[in-house]
Amino acid sequence: MPSHYRVLVTGSREAQTAGARAAIAAQFDRLRDYANATGSRVVIIHGGARGVDSIAHAEAKKRHFATVVVYPQWDDYDSPAKAAYDRNVQMVTEFQPAACLAFNAGTRGTQHQIEIAQAHGVPVREIPIQR
Repeated sequence: MPSHYRVLVTGSREAQTAGARAAIAAQFDRLRDYANATGSRVVIIHGGARGVDSIAHAEAKKRHFATVVVYPQWDDYDSPAKAAYDRNVQMVTEFQPAACLAFNAGTRGTQHQIEIAQAHGVPVREIPIQR
C-alpha cells in the first residue's frame, strides 16, 4: 500500500494570473515525479478559497492527487479573522503535512500560514507569484 505524502498549499485569493497557474503546475509536476519515484500518493491540503487554492485543487485533480479541503467554520466565530486563523492552524495540526508550498504574492494570509507551518516544524517552500 503506498504511503501518503501530504502537502499543504497556501497563497493569495487574488492570484488568478497565468504565471500563478504555471508556477502551481510546475510544482505539482515535481510532486508527481516524486510520487512516481517513491511510490507515494500525493495529498494536497488547502483552504478552499478562490485564487491559489482553487487553482491547486484543479491542478491536483489533473494529476490524480487526493485533495483535502478545510473550510473555515464561519458560523462558529464572531470574527472572520479568527475563523480563518483557526482553519490555518487546523490544516497543520490535524493533517500534519510533510511540506508546505506557499505561492507567495506578499499577502498577510499567506505569510500567516507560512509562520504557522514553520512554528510546527513543517518545511516551507516559497514560490513568488504575481496577483
